Formats: sequence, structure tokens, C-alpha cells
Amino acid sequence: MKEILRKILNTEKTLKTILRRIVAYMLNQYTTVLFVLAASIIVSYLVVIYDLKKQEGNPTLIKLSAEQSQLVLAVNFHATKLIASNDKVIVQRARGNISNLES
Repeated sequence: MKEILRKILNTEKTLKTILRRIVAYMLNQYTTVLFVLAASIIVSYLVVIYDLKKQEGNPTLIKLSAEQSQLVLAVNFHATKLIASNDKVIVQRARGNISNLES
């Protein structure tokens, strides 16, 4: 009987040890992934800041970005009309408006 209890306790200790190793391994991987993500975020941020400072005050880029923003909004508006409508006239108008935006 004592021998069976020892084996059970020994098995429990072994399982605890295995689980601790697995958890430690997973935590090490998780920490590594977090550090890699943090490093990539920092590098991306620095690149964006560098580009913004480099292009700061360039009126042509500002004008182009404003025009591009308006174009994207118009295309989204007409595409929503195109998808949401069942009326053939509205669909044709939306397609025509999108075609006009492309040119």
C-alpha cells in the first residue's frame, strides 16, 4: 500500500515538473514574440516619423494626399450605392460616377 502511495506521489511530482517545464517554455516563447513585436513596432514608428519629418512642409504631397482622400471617399460612397441598390438606374449612375472618377 505504501508503495502504491509513493508511486502516486512520484507520478504527481513528475506531472508537476513536466507542466512547469511546459509553462516555462511557453512563457519564454511568448516573451520572445512580445520583444520581436515591440522591436518591429518601434522600428516602424521611427521610419514613419523619419518620413514625415523628411516630407514636412511639402505642399505638393499635402495637396495630393487631400485629393486622394476625397477620391477614396467618393469611390466608397458610389460603391456603397452600387451594392445597396436594386434599382437599375441608380446602379448605372453609380457605375458612371465611378468611371468618371477614374478619368
